Amino acid sequence: MQQLLSLSFKQKAFLIFCLGLILYLPLMDNFNATHDEKYTLLVFQYSWIDMIKTLMAEDGHPPLSYIFIRLFASINNEYQIALARFSSVLVLMCTALLGVFPLRRLLGDKVALLYMLFVFTFPASFHLGINIRMYPLAVLCTTGAFLYALTIVHKYRRSDWFWLSFFSIAGLYTHYYCGMILAVIWIALLLDLIKTKQFSKIKWLFLNGTIVAFCFLPWILVFINQYNNMKTDWYPSLQTAVKAIVGTVFYYRGTYNAYTITTFFTIFLGILSWILIFQFLSETKKTDLKNIIVKRAATICITVYIMAWLISLIARPMLADVYLVIFVGLVYIAVSMAFIHYTQFRKLFLIVFIPALITNWYQYNSISHEQINKKIQTYFHENIPTDSLILYDFTFSHLFLRFYLPEYSTLYTPIVHQLVLLNEEIKEEQKNFKKLENYNNIYLLSSFCNTINDSLFQPQKSMYGFYETLCLKKLTIDEARFYIINGKTFYK
Repeated sequence: MQQLLSLSFKQKAFLIFCLGLILYLPLMDNFNATHDEKYTLLVFQYSWIDMIKTLMAEDGHPPLSYIFIRLFASINNEYQIALARFSSVLVLMCTALLGVFPLRRLLGDKVALLYMLFVFTFPASFHLGINIRMYPLAVLCTTGAFLYALTIVHKYRRSDWFWLSFFSIAGLYTHYYCGMILAVIWIALLLDLIKTKQFSKIKWLFLNGTIVAFCFLPWILVFINQYNNMKTDWYPSLQTAVKAIVGTVFYYRGTYNAYTITTFFTIFLGILSWILIFQFLSETKKTDLKNIIVKRAATICITVYIMAWLISLIARPMLADVYLVIFVGLVYIAVSMAFIHYTQFRKLFLIVFIPALITNWYQYNSISHEQINKKIQTYFHENIPTDSLILYDFTFSHLFLRFYLPEYSTLYTPIVHQLVLLNEEIKEEQKNFKKLENYNNIYLLSSFCNTINDSLFQPQKSMYGFYETLCLKKLTIDEARFYIINGKTFYK
């Protein structure tokens, strides 16, 4: 231990990055793509231009993350999923690198090293590190903008303006929640410059702010169109409020749907982290730089959360609890300082943190070997003729078929009101009901397995949040017709 402590900062940072690779490389071998991840991978089948057009018409997010992930996923189609997950690991490593540069300059070696360690080991990161969506990049952009805005006030270098603008532009083109966070960061920066009488920097703030706004201007009309076309039911609720307490410390949406030991330690860690943060604020001097930074991080999280509530209640529901993970980089910074400050709480924190680390990593590593979607794909290839017609009743099933079983003919049969992706394709399929007569083998791939007792395979459900439960039933032509006409009454 003494030898480890005697190492230089660079050597310690290198060891932390090696630990990160050891933890995350095994998790990349995960063939199971979630519902949203399958959508991401499916749009890669289009040309670059058609992909952007599809995202503009059907998606509710900016395009940068799709472009970035595709650069890696397109290297080798055989390892597409693993390469896409590798892109997220790289983004996570870049988020950790922020500890080497702006955070170390602000707060010194100890906070920087602990922050880097938390980036690789907190429960939220095990999802971010292999997530084929925009959230890893969103965390990098918001954390980078947050830190460089602080360095402009407290540890100034002229290049800080470039990095603040860079992360701001990238954040706006990654996730719209980043826009709310960035707005608070820039307003706070202006107030800080006025408060500390650094008036000469205000002109640089407006100049760089104008550049950021100008760079986002080409996408603003697409954003307005996406907002107007948004179809969600993400209304704020008591459950969402409770999740917010711990949601910024771990990824929770569906992942912890059972009362397991993993759930206990993860939620306890989230609650303990916020207790430490607010206790730190109450006991440190308001003029202390560490107090200022922790207060700023907590204020941004709370302010943006309230903004999302208000927009959801007044204008349009948009408070998806999954989006709260975008704050996680700010929480890592705050918890790092609180951990170093409270020596008496370290043992309690480690008693909770270490089991949370082990159980979360074990869970995600188990999923990599679980290969639920691979089992279903293999069952189809071995037992279901490729000239069969597959009916499906939910968008989960639709994306599963398109991504894992593209060689099968399919027909969408709506069963409940839902947000339907790729609407034009589905509407076109609905016109082709007569195709039933052209198939000797007709099957139903359903997400409503609790109503189907005679599935051809055991309903498959992964514990890794947002994987669908799927079951398969063979239908006669009459059953298929009845099902298409009567929808959900088929199950009764």
